[in-house]
Amino acid sequence: MERRISPDDLILPKSNTDDEQEGIVNGLISSQYRRAATMENLDEAFYESVSQEVREQGIERFMAMDLVRIKRLIDACGSKEDTALFLLEEWNYEPQVSRFIRLLSDFGVDFGSVKDFFRNTPLHIAAKKNYTLVGDYLMDRFPSMLLTANAQNELPVEIAIRNYQDDMAAFLIRRMDHRRVKDLFSGIKEQGKDIVSFLKMTKEFKMQKTIVAVLDSLISPRWPHQPSLPSDILPCLSWEQLPETPTHYYVAYDILESDDNGRFPDDTRYEHPQKSCLYNLASHWHKNLDEIAEGIINHIVIQLFTERKWRKYASFWCRIRFYHYMFFVIALGTSLVYSVRLDEPHDYGYFSLRGAFDAWILFTTFFFMVEEIVEFKREPLTFVKDPWNYLNISGYVLIFLTFVFRVQRRNHQWTFACFAFSINSLGIFKYTSRDRYIGEYVKCLYKVIYRDMPRFLYVFSIILFTFTISYYLALQAHKETVLLNGELVNNRTLRNDISCTGEIWCVMLAGLFAWLDGTFVVNTFEAVGVFGGFLILAFMLSVTIILLNMLIAQLSLTYETVQEESQHSFTAMRMQAVAVVEWGSRFRFWNVRKKYYVAGEIKPRAEIAAMLQKCRERSEPDKSITDHLKEIGARFTAVETNLQTLRCELESVIQKKKG
Repeated sequence: MERRISPDDLILPKSNTDDEQEGIVNGLISSQYRRAATMENLDEAFYESVSQEVREQGIERFMAMDLVRIKRLIDACGSKEDTALFLLEEWNYEPQVSRFIRLLSDFGVDFGSVKDFFRNTPLHIAAKKNYTLVGDYLMDRFPSMLLTANAQNELPVEIAIRNYQDDMAAFLIRRMDHRRVKDLFSGIKEQGKDIVSFLKMTKEFKMQKTIVAVLDSLISPRWPHQPSLPSDILPCLSWEQLPETPTHYYVAYDILESDDNGRFPDDTRYEHPQKSCLYNLASHWHKNLDEIAEGIINHIVIQLFTERKWRKYASFWCRIRFYHYMFFVIALGTSLVYSVRLDEPHDYGYFSLRGAFDAWILFTTFFFMVEEIVEFKREPLTFVKDPWNYLNISGYVLIFLTFVFRVQRRNHQWTFACFAFSINSLGIFKYTSRDRYIGEYVKCLYKVIYRDMPRFLYVFSIILFTFTISYYLALQAHKETVLLNGELVNNRTLRNDISCTGEIWCVMLAGLFAWLDGTFVVNTFEAVGVFGGFLILAFMLSVTIILLNMLIAQLSLTYETVQEESQHSFTAMRMQAVAVVEWGSRFRFWNVRKKYYVAGEIKPRAEIAAMLQKCRERSEPDKSITDHLKEIGARFTAVETNLQTLRCELESVIQKKKG
C-alpha cells in the first residue's frame, strides 16, 4: 500500500543558510508535486468519485470534479494548509487555483494563519504569481493580510512591485489607504527593507497600471470640521450638519517630487535627479501612445501638478528664453542687413558699435551651442532623435562660418548668411510650440510638411513624369509643330512666362506651374494636335481637380487630428519644459524645486468634478455615424442568429414530439 505524506514529513528542519532552507523547501514541494500529479490521473475511480459527489450533493459536474481534485490533493499533501501553499506555489492556472482556495476555505482552512517557511502569507505568494482573483478573495476575507510582513519585512505590495507584477501591484495599492501609499514610497524605511522608488518606476515605465493607481491614491477627500456648538443645547446638530459628500479634495504632490531614494525636497538629504517623474512620464508618453499612457497624461494630479509648476516658475523662464532668442534673431538680421549696405563689411575699426554688436551675436551663438552640448550630455538618445536639434546646430555653425568668410573677405559669406538667418528664424517655432493655441498651428504645419506633402509630391511626380514624356512624344508625332531651327517646343506653344525652347524640361516646368498657379500648360491647342490636347486635359483634370482637392481634404483631416491630440501633446510638452527648467536650477543656491515645493494642495469639489468630466470626455470621444451604424448592424446580426437558433431548437422539439 502506498504511504501517504504525514504532517511530520512537512516539518522543515532548521538550517544555517537561506540556500539550504530554500533547497529543502523546493525538494519537499517537488515530491508533493509528483504525488499530486499521480493522484490527478483521470482514471475510472476519479470519474466514479465525481459521479458520487453529483448524486449525493446535487451539484454541477464541474464543481464535483474540483471537489474530487481538492480532496486528492489534500490526501497527497497531508493537510489542508500545506495543500493551500502547494496550490499557490506550484499551480499555474489562476482560475483553478482561485476555485480550489475557495473550496479549502469552505473546508475550514484559516488562511490568516497559513504561512510558509519564510513567513510569506498567501497574499505574498499571490502577489508574486500575479494572482489577482486569489488576491481579491483573500482581501475580502482577511483584510489585515495587506499589511502583514514576511521574514524579510516585506509587504505583499512590495513583493508585487519587485517582481514587476503590474496587475497585482495596482490592485493592492488601490486597497491601501493614501497614507500607507505615501509611507510605501517615502524614504523612511525600516532597517533591512528595500526602497520602493516611484522615480525608478516612472523611468522604467513597465508598470503603467501601478502608476495610475499611485496617482489615484494622491487624491483624498476632505470634509469640513463639525461646527462648534454647545453639546448641552444642541447635542446632535453638529454631526447632522456634516455633509455626506466631501466638499474639498486634497491633492498630494510629494511622491511626484521624490528622488531615487524616496526623499522629498524638504529633506536635507534630497538628491536632485536629472530626470524627474514629470520628465519620465512625458518622454514615455511619446514612445507609448496607448490608452494607459494617455490616462497617465490626462490624470487630474498630473494636470494640476504641471499647471502649478508652469504658473509658478516654468512659464516665466520659458518666456525669458523666448524673448532672448527673438532678440538674438532680430539682432542677427539687423547686423546682416546693415553689413550688406557697407562697402567693406569686414572693416570694423576701433571701438566700433557694430563690432560690439556682432561680438554679442557670436557670444550668444556660442552660449546656445554650449546648451546643445549640455542637453546632449544629459540625454544623448533623445537628443539624436529630435530634428530640432539638428536644425539649431546647423544654424549656429552657419553663423560662425559667415563671420569666418567675412574675415577672409569672400563673397561666400552672403550665401552662408542667407541659410543661417533662415534656419535660425525657423527655431522660433520651437519656443512657440508650448503655447496652447499657436502650438496647434505649429504642429499642424510640421505634420503637413513631414507627412502629407511627401505623399502628395510622390503621386504628383509620377503623374508629371508620365505627362512630360507622353506630351513630348506627342509633339514629335505632330508634324505641323516643327518650327524654325528644328525647335519643337517654343514660347508660342507653352505659356508666355516660360522662356525656353526645344527642351523636355520646359514641358516639365510648365506642368509644375500648372499645379502651383492653377493655370493652363499651353496658350493654344493649335500647335499641339488632338492627342497632345487630350494629354493636357487629362493632366489638368488629374492635378487641378482631383489631386488638389484630395490634398485639401487631407489637410483638413490632419488639422482635426492635431486638435484631438493637442491636449495630450500640449500637457506632455509643458511637462518636459518644467523638467528642463528644474534641471537647469539644480544648484543649491537656485533650486526652484525646493523653493516652490509644497506637499499638496486643497482643491474644491467643483473643480475636481469639472476636470474629471473633461478627462472622461477626452478618453471617450464621440463616435461617428459610421461607428453607430456598425453597432446597429452587429446587434441585428446577433438577433438574427438567436432567432435562427431558437427556430432550430423548436423544430427539433416538434420532431421529437411527433416521433
